[in-house]
Amino acid sequence: MSVLAPSLRRDAKGMGLVGLAHASSHFFHLVLPPLFPILKLEFDVSYAQLGLLPGLFFAASGITQIISGFLVDHFGARRVLLVGLLLLSISMALCGLVTEFWMLIPLAVIGGIGNSVFHPADLAILTDKVSQPRLGRAYGIHALSGNIGWAVAPVFVMTVAQFSDWRTALCWLVALGLQCCWFCYCQVQTWSSHRDIKVVRSDQKALRVRISGCCYHPQ
Repeated sequence: MSVLAPSLRRDAKGMGLVGLAHASSHFFHLVLPPLFPILKLEFDVSYAQLGLLPGLFFAASGITQIISGFLVDHFGARRVLLVGLLLLSISMALCGLVTEFWMLIPLAVIGGIGNSVFHPADLAILTDKVSQPRLGRAYGIHALSGNIGWAVAPVFVMTVAQFSDWRTALCWLVALGLQCCWFCYCQVQTWSSHRDIKVVRSDQKALRVRISGCCYHPQ
């Protein structure tokens, strides 16, 4: 019981933090589309032009996911995940400050690049941090959290826009994104990896062997 409890807490913490990050990424997917009727009037554009924004967002995200995978392998999943979340939240919040429609286009691309890190980083973290018997549940919670993000985004954005305006609703996103990023940053500092534990135990075993060797075979 004493062994299982810390393992369960560690697994639950990993699932929760990765789920929070994944929910945040999906939340930003559906920030702009609910505002399309308002943006159409604001910038005097067609729905086809507005549809270009999510198209570019997901195209940039899909194209750069393989690059994000290499970055995760090289720099570590936690660092890449936090940078991606920060980039995504800031780019979407800046959409509330634009004065011309064309300004939304590069911000959509930048947001897509930030979004590209989540699946490579999330799956790498879950595979490393969650024990093998709970991996299936971890991946299930990961998928569920993304759908929760999709469900919450339109409600949040349109509620804030109803009581203020669409620009304020988007600017609020930077506060939510930065708060989520800071929370994840503070929490991941305390994570202990299964791989790290194995390395520590291996080093301790090697140290005991050396000490024993010195005791029985003094120079």
